[in-house]
Amino acid sequence: KGLIARAVGADFALDDKVEHVQQIQQDSSAKVFLLYRPYNQYPLNRISPMYPRVYSVDEFLLKCLK
Repeated sequence: KGLIARAVGADFALDDKVEHVQQIQQDSSAKVFLLYRPYNQYPLNRISPMYPRVYSVDEFLLKCLK
C-alpha cells in the first residue's frame, strides 16, 4: 500500500491495520491515520504518535481538510 500511495502521490491515507499504516508511512510522504477498530487496540506505547487515530471516515476527511 505504501508504494501505491507514493505512485499516486497521495497526501493522506487511512487504514485499520497497523502494519499497513507503518508501510505507508515508510514508503510514501502521505500523512497516515489509523482507523480505530477493536482488533487494533495495542497499548499506547506500542503505537507511534505519528499515527494519529480516527474513529470514522468522516473524522478522517475532516482532518484532511484542516
